[in-house]
Amino acid sequence: MRTAIRLFLLLGILLGGLLSMKAQEVEEVEQMGDGSTETRCTALFLEEEPIDIILEADLKSLFKNRSTEAEYQIASIQYDDPIKGEITVPLKIKLRGNFRKKQCSFPPIRFNFAKKTVKGTLFEGQDKLKLVTHCRSKKEAYQQYLFGEYLVYKSYNLLTDFSFRVRMVRITYRDTSGKLDDITRYAFFIEDEGSLAYRVACKNIKQKNVHPEQVVRKQVDVLSVYQYMVGNTDWSIPSLHNIKLLRDSIPGTKPIAVPYDFDWSGIISAPYAKPNPMLGITSVKERVYRGFCRSREEFQESFQVFLDKKDAIYGMYNDFQLLDPKVRKISLAYYDSFYEAIQNEKTIKREFLDRCRSAN
Repeated sequence: MRTAIRLFLLLGILLGGLLSMKAQEVEEVEQMGDGSTETRCTALFLEEEPIDIILEADLKSLFKNRSTEAEYQIASIQYDDPIKGEITVPLKIKLRGNFRKKQCSFPPIRFNFAKKTVKGTLFEGQDKLKLVTHCRSKKEAYQQYLFGEYLVYKSYNLLTDFSFRVRMVRITYRDTSGKLDDITRYAFFIEDEGSLAYRVACKNIKQKNVHPEQVVRKQVDVLSVYQYMVGNTDWSIPSLHNIKLLRDSIPGTKPIAVPYDFDWSGIISAPYAKPNPMLGITSVKERVYRGFCRSREEFQESFQVFLDKKDAIYGMYNDFQLLDPKVRKISLAYYDSFYEAIQNEKTIKREFLDRCRSAN
């Protein structure tokens, strides 16, 4: 009997220790912006330099079939490995992005890899990858819009690990049907949501109708201010519109919201981007804070995250040589107006305190 009691007490101590450790992990997740989360990332997203890739597929057939029911088709990619030489990886591809399939002559593409074919390659660990393309081939401005969206992702990476990583690629598209000429353009891969979840030790959840006040508070505050910073209103947590939700494995832990798809942002100002008429603005360049009301002190805590990273964000834009100097100047001027706003009491009151959304 005494032995059983001792075992019971020992199990209780061990269980209590484990729960205490797990609670500490949850608390660390709640404290956003400190860069303390463990980094787990596949090789593809560990480097910054653009990758040169050749994509071979029946592009004529690919671009023709824009149905939501379209099936994957056979393709392959080639790239040069500094040690192994030229590597060819078979895969399947199809078009993605409901809006861009209608708007773009060269829509985004989804890559679908088989586990056994990517082993030992740059794409090891990848399953399905989103490729953001240049949308239209005959207008150089669309390459600049793509670079702008890439930098929006990279800027958010500087603020939090709970963000999708991206990798720039220079792709030569080769039509195996022989009906289209080769074309070389820049594009970028977006980290798969499963890889993101693994990297930050969370799980993806598909639950809709989650109220923004039910997610991690400090994190969603930074997210909301960031969307204001880049002039993006095309997102919603309850409808999971351009938002993914992550959650720690502990029952009762609040979800973490992660944004994606920034092509409708004011800082990019793509010609097809139109503001929601319900917001009362005439251009996506007009900022609207769509977060919930917070105290002046809480807003300042969020603002400080951006103030601390200002030099890093500006430095990244200045160092990105693919960006046209005129586009860089316009982009940084757009950020200038944001930083002026979060350091001016009258603007803070007008833009945030007076226009925030009530949680009731």
